[in-house]
Amino acid sequence: AADAARESDMGLSEVEAARAICAAGAAKFKDEKWATYSAPLGWAVRGVYTPCSGAGDYLGVARSNSSEMLASADAFGKVGLLPFPAPLAPAPRRTYTGHASAVAAVVFSVADTHVVSIGAGDRCLLQWSTGKAAPVDDDPYAKRLKERRAEEAGGQEEEEEDWEAAEAREQAAK
Repeated sequence: AADAARESDMGLSEVEAARAICAAGAAKFKDEKWATYSAPLGWAVRGVYTPCSGAGDYLGVARSNSSEMLASADAFGKVGLLPFPAPLAPAPRRTYTGHASAVAAVVFSVADTHVVSIGAGDRCLLQWSTGKAAPVDDDPYAKRLKERRAEEAGGQEEEEEDWEAAEAREQAAK
């Protein structure tokens, strides 16, 4: 992993000041909370690299929306799933094989239940289960479906209650 980091440089810049930040200054960003994480080089993704891999072996990574998992795309057609952060190499992982050649990119679904990968050469879009169950309350589609079913059930319940009330009135009248 250390050799892989030496083969490529990761540059950081202050956009507003239009200047590069030296490597020593980059250490202050180690614990920064980023909205996304897709850089294949960095402290949090060192575990992607195995002892025999080089910087060009991994074409992309993606951190899950919950910041619990990391998916990797490699040049050999494999998709990896690791814990996030993965600062120690090699990190434990699940490996999925399906692409005929390099995997160009990976991305997590909104609820982190799946990883979607795109093949660079085969141009296939593959979907992989992460094994994480989707929380119903966090899934906007499931939430809307639940609301719709409740609305439909609410209408039926009201009809049943009206019928029961009418039956009760009939019984009381007798």
